[in-house]
Amino acid sequence: MKKGMIKKLKLILSDKIILRSFQSFLILSGLFILVLIWKWPVLPAQLPLFYSLPRSEEVLGSPYALLILPFLSLIIFSVHLIFAMRIFEREKLTSRILIVCAVIVEIILLLSFLKIIFLIS
Repeated sequence: MKKGMIKKLKLILSDKIILRSFQSFLILSGLFILVLIWKWPVLPAQLPLFYSLPRSEEVLGSPYALLILPFLSLIIFSVHLIFAMRIFEREKLTSRILIVCAVIVEIILLLSFLKIIFLIS
């Protein structure tokens, strides 16, 4: 990581709303990991993951396909954070909105993840 990026990260985390959102992201990511570790041994070989497809075997996926949700959450938050760091000095409100939206997306993905996990186990 460049020194400039570290400096921008410190600057953006000095904002209370962004700091709380970042902390929420870390807690929610930890929850993803804990539930995954807890439930992984009891997951069946095929999971109903792709509800948008017509009823058939295509709806089913392996437990590894379940990892799409936490990784997607990480990618979305990272992209939003990088973009927010770039515009923070000029557009504080936009940076806040980006980070808060990323946390909201993570909450939605976590709820979907939990619903799938607890539906099948």
